Amino acid sequence: MRVSRLSFKLVPYAAAMVAMSSLAGCTINPGTTTAHTPRTPNCSNGCTKIVLVSKPGLPVLYSFGTVNFDTAEEALAALRDTEATELATIRPVKGAVPYGSIRVVLPTRPLQWPASKTANIPNNEMEALSQSLAVTRQNLIASLQKSGHFSRVTVEFSDDPIPAPLNADYVLWPEGDNWFLGRLGRNPVNFSASASNIGFWLALASDAVARLNSASLHEVGFHLSADGQHATLLYEGAPYEDLITLNDAVARDNAQQLALVKPVSNRLGGNALIILTDHSAHKPFGMRLLDSMYVAGLARPGQNGLPSIAASDLITTAANGALLSTSQARAAAVGMSRLFDHVTVETVPVTDVPTTGYDYVLYEMTGKPGPWRLHAASGGGDVILTWPKGSSTFQQDVGSIGDQIRASQRAPVVK
Repeated sequence: MRVSRLSFKLVPYAAAMVAMSSLAGCTINPGTTTAHTPRTPNCSNGCTKIVLVSKPGLPVLYSFGTVNFDTAEEALAALRDTEATELATIRPVKGAVPYGSIRVVLPTRPLQWPASKTANIPNNEMEALSQSLAVTRQNLIASLQKSGHFSRVTVEFSDDPIPAPLNADYVLWPEGDNWFLGRLGRNPVNFSASASNIGFWLALASDAVARLNSASLHEVGFHLSADGQHATLLYEGAPYEDLITLNDAVARDNAQQLALVKPVSNRLGGNALIILTDHSAHKPFGMRLLDSMYVAGLARPGQNGLPSIAASDLITTAANGALLSTSQARAAAVGMSRLFDHVTVETVPVTDVPTTGYDYVLYEMTGKPGPWRLHAASGGGDVILTWPKGSSTFQQDVGSIGDQIRASQRAPVVK
C-alpha cells in the first residue's frame, strides 16, 4: 500500500465554468506531492482570463468577466484595472517571518498550446490571449513581492521543464493550469492557477510552501463548488461528503501502517514524553489569510470563487482532524518500535515544555502542525525533527527520529 502524507491543500473546484465566467476555460486539478513529469497543458483556453467568443458570420469578441469587448485592447484594459484593484488589497502579513528567497521561472512564450489547438486562431487573437496571461502572471508575482512572504523574489524566463532553485530557497513556475513550487531535495507540489482573485492565489501559494516544508502527513484536499458554498473533501483522490467517512478512511490507513511497525534494533532507551497539540483551534495559513481579508472587507465569503464561512470551517476541521489522527498514530508507532524504554503520550496545548522527569521530550508546537521538536535532558538546545522526504511509512519515520536524535545528542545505541 502506498503511504502518502497529509498536507492541507487549498484546491478550488470549477470543472465546467461557462464561457462568460472569469474562470472560463480552466480545468482545475488537485495538487500533488508526487514526482513531477512535464505534461501538455490541459486547460481548454490556456487559463487566460480573456476568452474568445465567436459566432458564425460575426466578428470575434473578447470576453472578460461578464462583459464582451469589441477589441482586445478594451478587454486587456479591463483586466489590468481589475487586477490592479485586487493587487492594491495585498498587504505584508504582520509579524510574518519570510520563508526565504524564491526564483520564479516563466516560459518564453506565455501560451504553450499544441499546434493543433492554434491552427485556426489568427495571430492577432493569439497575441491578445498571450498578453492576457502575461499580465495576470505579472500581477501574481507582484503579489508575492508585496506580501513579504519571501525575502527575495527574482524572475527569469526559461523553457526548462523542471527548473531548479539555483541560488534561491524555492523555485516557482507555471505549467498549463497549475503552478509548481519546488525546493532542493523535495518533490514539487502544485496548486491551481485558476483562482479568480489574486489574494486567493496568494493564499494557495502560501499553503503550497507549508505543504512542501511539512511533507509529513496524508494527502487531504477539497473541491470547492463554483459558488463557494459547498466543499467536497478529498482523501487519496477520492471524494468524501462528510467528516465521519473521511476520518474513518484516515484512521483505517493509519491502522494498516501501525500493524507493520516492528521493534528497532538500534534503540535509544530512556523515558520519552510525546506531546501532541490539539489543532482544533488552528487554521491553516491559507484560511487565516482569507479570514483577514474577510474581516478587512477586501473579499466576501462565497463570492468570486472564495469559500463560504461554512465551507472554510469544514475544510479546516477536516485538515485538523486528519493531522491529529496521524500524529497520534505516529506516536503509537514510536512506542511500538521500542526506540525508548518507556513512552508517555499527551495531547495538550504546548506552552511550556517539561524539562524534568524525562530523557527525551518530543512535542508539537501549538498552532504549528508539521515537524516535531526535540528537547533532551542532556542539553544542546531544542531541535526540529524532519520527516523522511516524500512518502514513507511509520517504521521509516521512527528510524528517522532515532537517527536525528542520535546525531543531535550523540546518543549511544542501546542493545
